[in-house]
Amino acid sequence: MIEDKFAFEETNVGKFMRALRKEKNVTLDTLCKHTHSTKQWLCYIENGYKPVGAEVFNKVSEYFNLTQEQREQFFKCVVEDLKIKKGYRV
Repeated sequence: MIEDKFAFEETNVGKFMRALRKEKNVTLDTLCKHTHSTKQWLCYIENGYKPVGAEVFNKVSEYFNLTQEQREQFFKCVVEDLKIKKGYRV
């Protein structure tokens, strides 16, 4: 369980992922192995250049063992990010 709730106060998906990773003391290299993503791709997500896809969303949620409430907050960040980046109406 995440003791510091900072990540779950975030609404930006990149900041959310970075805060979650930092709170758990997980390196990008470690997260890459568990998400089957490159370090560059995860950096792009954390820096707001790329959206989070369904596979990364699921693997990050599983790796960090997010509760349903935490997954919902993470998903809201992903949806908001897609609205901004892709102009989707969700």
